[in-house]
Amino acid sequence: MTQREAQEMATTFTMPELPGITFTVERGGLDPDGKPNPSWMQITGTRDAENDEEAQVVSRIGFAGP
Repeated sequence: MTQREAQEMATTFTMPELPGITFTVERGGLDPDGKPNPSWMQITGTRDAENDEEAQVVSRIGFAGP
């Protein structure tokens, strides 16, 4: 699995309490040997793009397990 494939498996969601923010969850990236590593996840929140601007990252949180 490549890093690109890991990103394509990401899940996105929104919350009504935070309008205009989209969250993306990436899980199980790659370890240093290029093999899937299911013990981590990263959640990135981005503000929706306006007027041909790029989306802005407003939060990025990572978690790692044993």
